[in-house]
This record gives sequence, C-alpha cells and structure tokens, in this order.
Amino acid sequence: MKRGRATSLLNDMLDRMEKEGWPLDLVDEILVFGSYARGALNPTDVDVVVEHRTDDRLTSESVHALSYGRDPSASMKRALKGNSRGLQIHFRETQDPRSGRIRTDPVVAPRRTHHRRPHQARRQHARPRSGPRPT
Repeated sequence: MKRGRATSLLNDMLDRMEKEGWPLDLVDEILVFGSYARGALNPTDVDVVVEHRTDDRLTSESVHALSYGRDPSASMKRALKGNSRGLQIHFRETQDPRSGRIRTDPVVAPRRTHHRRPHQARRQHARPRSGPRPT
C-alpha cells in the first residue's frame, strides 16, 4: 500500500477513538512500529501496539470469546479498525490501579550471537563415516 493510504488508516483509527465510546475509552496509548514507522514509502501494513486498561465488560467479553474458541480481542480490534484492512494491531494491557491487575508486556527473545544454517547442521550429521571403523 502507498504511504498516503497507511496514514489515512491511522488517521481514521484516531478519529474513531475520539468519536466512539466503549471500548475505545479504555485505550491509553497507541504506538506505531514497523516499516511505516521507519518511513517506508510502500509499507505492507501498519503495525500498531495498543496499550489499554480493562473493565468488567471487556473482561466478560474476552472470557466469553475464549470459551467459544474465538479471539478475545475481537471487540477492541473491531472498534479500532472499523472496516479497514491493513492495520495489524497488537495489544498490551496496562495496569489499572483500582483492580490490581498486572501489566503484560511482550516477551523479547534474546539475540543469537552465533547462527548456524539448518542445512549445514543436517549435512554434518548425515555424512557417512569414511575409513575403517574402530574396533
């Protein structure tokens, strides 16, 4: 998609947040990352992290969705995205001081310092031994 379209998607989402009530009133912060944030002229999508609080209604909807094997974030995603495609939304729950709930942060995997290609590792194990076997 063109950068202008991506910017339009973000602006539409922000407009929805200003006009609509629940569950968008639970959103505390929006963070943009990925190719759009790096300034790509043709990003494939717009990656957004949404930090939000929860309330009893959102918790109830999430539990209900999980019990039927559905996406527990569907109501928040629908409210944020509307009918738009091209937004990739990731969630982080912030701590609500009244509820005592803990903030959940994404886990960052440690960086590897040494990388071996899988096909090289397979070749080493697949080689037959040459020469006579020790007795």
